[in-house]
Amino acid sequence: MKSLEKQVRGLILKFLEQLYPDGATKSEDEILKNARYNSNLPLKDFIKKEDEGVLVEGYFDFLSLWEKGIKNVVATCGTALTEKHVQILKRLTENWIIFYDGDSAGRKATLRAFSLFLKEGIVPRCALLPEGEDPDSWARKFESSESSIKTALKEILKDGVEFTFEFYQGEYPDNPSKAFKEVIEVFKNVEDPILKKELVKKVSEYFEVPEADVLKFFLSGSQNFSAL
Repeated sequence: MKSLEKQVRGLILKFLEQLYPDGATKSEDEILKNARYNSNLPLKDFIKKEDEGVLVEGYFDFLSLWEKGIKNVVATCGTALTEKHVQILKRLTENWIIFYDGDSAGRKATLRAFSLFLKEGIVPRCALLPEGEDPDSWARKFESSESSIKTALKEILKDGVEFTFEFYQGEYPDNPSKAFKEVIEVFKNVEDPILKKELVKKVSEYFEVPEADVLKFFLSGSQNFSAL
């Protein structure tokens, strides 16, 4: 149990306890100065209460979302997301939103994170921002109204499977075989048999490839892509 606590604390900074103990809005410098690394963190309680978590990459992404009322948020703070991290997050809830930067690098990181969640049997939703935006800049646009920012977050959510299809179709509009290959790379490590069956069906419908053939690629990896 102590090992699990240590991993959770390492993943999320470092969670911040009692950013606003007196309810007052603090400046960014004050928040950073008063942030404490403490094991008695309320963050897990917020996630469990909402039965949903929001995953961001940056420290300031975390701070801005927290300040504006989204408190069921965690950040990897510059550390690459790993399978172990996802296993830890899964213990808090199986309902996750991946909220990364809106540029190409951010979207590719979203896909990588999505693939790691899929491996653990979780199908997260993805919050999609336009190019040049990140969760920090997005959150700063809102007044300190919890309901308004939560409503806005819902409006930019997309099903992770649909996002994967659309991203690679956009990357390779004239090469559906390449798009198909990249999609399989994201999905292929799924272990849950029910989820795998659902994904095979969706891939089959989207790319108009027989389910039996899609399943072969799921099971054999990239070695059969030359046949496409």
